[in-house]
Amino acid sequence: MAVRSLQEIVVPLVTALLEKRYQFALAHRKADAPKKAYPKDITFKALAEKYGVSPRTLNRWYTGEVKSTRNTKSVSKLTRAAQKEIKSSRAKLSRAGKHIAKQSLKIITHVERLKFQHGRPTWRVHTLGWKHKEITDFILSMAQEKDKKYEFLLTIWNPQLYPDQAKSGGFISSGWTSTRGKWTKDMLHRWILREHLSRGEIQAIIFTSNK
Repeated sequence: MAVRSLQEIVVPLVTALLEKRYQFALAHRKADAPKKAYPKDITFKALAEKYGVSPRTLNRWYTGEVKSTRNTKSVSKLTRAAQKEIKSSRAKLSRAGKHIAKQSLKIITHVERLKFQHGRPTWRVHTLGWKHKEITDFILSMAQEKDKKYEFLLTIWNPQLYPDQAKSGGFISSGWTSTRGKWTKDMLHRWILREHLSRGEIQAIIFTSNK
């Protein structure tokens, strides 16, 4: 594994934690019922303590605010865990197609296999910390799988859903889009910027095969 920055080491572990929280919330979601608190083992505090750092320190590494540290013991533990997480995530994408598998070698994140009612292979790829180019390249790799005919949607965090409210952030969906058609890298790059990055930060790509 190539040498990673503190942020790159922490991102796959944080996105894996977020996935556990999504799954917990989904399993306990009930109409008109109060939200159930996350178990202590899937809190940000628990993740930080597991590797011997404070939540504040872990967050500063995760956001890229701090780029170096003398805490080599914790960094070594984090690096080993991140390597396992990245290896597992790449393995989950290995059956999605040769172009996606090749692009996955550049992925530093958590990938989840989802169970949708249609029963077809479905993945959620967390994109926290990804640059515009990385999002473009990954979606382009899906479009290159001509025999798969993937459809995808983007999960976007919009920090200001309602301009007249001080705090109104929330998640929005791009809606399903087909990879079929004449997508070029330039077209895709512009489309992502104008239609989606203009509304907020892309936090995940969910894609599924219609076959």
